[in-house]
Amino acid sequence: MHNPIDLSVAEECVEKYKDLSGEELIACIYECVGDKTGVIQGTTVSKDKLLESANNVPDEEMKKVVIAAIELCTEQAAKLAEETANHSMKCSPFAFMVGECIMRHIYAECPESFWKKSDVCDKIKAGVPKCPQ
Repeated sequence: MHNPIDLSVAEECVEKYKDLSGEELIACIYECVGDKTGVIQGTTVSKDKLLESANNVPDEEMKKVVIAAIELCTEQAAKLAEETANHSMKCSPFAFMVGECIMRHIYAECPESFWKKSDVCDKIKAGVPKCPQ
């Protein structure tokens, strides 16, 4: 499947925050990647940049799922910004929350042709709540 993130950017961000761990590390990597790619700056999400990336997904069925996830989660950005406003972490968890929303929606709506049938995958998918619409 198409990876919307330039992995060299992610590697730079991992290196930059290599001394962190756990939630701090994850939040900082997401914030760093968002900032370097221009997808997320502070609490501003560039829907256009996300959709530009989604348009590079080669499979039409998966592309529709990714676009729907972006539409849904960018609509929820203000709410996510509010929920993460008073964090006490080194980096804001906002970018992670947006990314998590998108991935959760893609996972929940994953086309059958992409789904790997297994007990573990099926249990994970069954436990993924759909984002409120």
